[in-house]
Amino acid sequence: MPRLFIFCLAACSLLSCEKPLEITFDTNPSKLVVISNFTAEQDLLVRVTNSQPIIGNIEPAFIFDAEVELFENDVFQQSLTLVDQGTNSYYTTRHLRPRPGQIYTIKVSAPGFQSVEGKSKIPEQIVIQDLDISNVAVSTEQRSDLSVISYDLNMRFEDPEGERNFYHLHIYQAFQEFSVSDTDTLFKRTSRRPVVFNTINTSNLQVVHYDGSILFEDLLFDGGMQQLNIPVNLQYDPSSEKLGHVIVELRSVTEEYYLFHTSLSRQQFAPSQPYVDPVILYNNIKNGHGIFAGYSSSTSSVEVR
Repeated sequence: MPRLFIFCLAACSLLSCEKPLEITFDTNPSKLVVISNFTAEQDLLVRVTNSQPIIGNIEPAFIFDAEVELFENDVFQQSLTLVDQGTNSYYTTRHLRPRPGQIYTIKVSAPGFQSVEGKSKIPEQIVIQDLDISNVAVSTEQRSDLSVISYDLNMRFEDPEGERNFYHLHIYQAFQEFSVSDTDTLFKRTSRRPVVFNTINTSNLQVVHYDGSILFEDLLFDGGMQQLNIPVNLQYDPSSEKLGHVIVELRSVTEEYYLFHTSLSRQQFAPSQPYVDPVILYNNIKNGHGIFAGYSSSTSSVEVR
């Protein structure tokens, strides 16, 4: 009996000596995230949020008390104005719209964060010289009331010679909705449906954007008139939709715009499997995260018949 009592005391004393293990991690402080893609003849809009650390419970949120300053060629222009729309809030310029060829700097500060800045410009516009469609065909989907419109979209533009150029191509097909009554046809709103490129088109020279558009650069051609031939296939309901124009927007973009959007798109489409190299998101915001990048735009359309 005494031996058993001594053993129990020893065991209890050992348990009482145990202390909870304390583990500390070094966490990077949250940083400002600045997002702005800007173009000529439009107000410059900026969204400011905070980054989320790997470890911690800080949720990204819009920063309502930021100071956002815009400079043109290093000369201060104005402080941007907050437009409070809840989660869709942003900062904007007043009576100032960026101009092509000028260097713009955005500087952002907010209480509790390190100040950040980014630089970019608006490249010269690359005009769509010619746009037409050919080989139009309509077929009916089996076991469906839908039809498929297919055609070849042909566009031409002149690529500036002796420099590296970057592009972002958006294509939309317009449809006019309608309904038929006993005595009349009532036409309703017109909608635009994006033409979505297949991700199989992604390569080292072109990347399908996460919204279905495509980004490419001119490494395979340098200067001169270029022609793109793009096969298009779209489903639609001929009983309630009438085919309209196909609308093409060709953006001439800066290198930082191209690198950010291609890396973001590659990241979105990257397989979630082990032993796959991660895609590092491009960033041109000093001391923070995000993108401040300019682009110019040329738009043209042609009727589908």
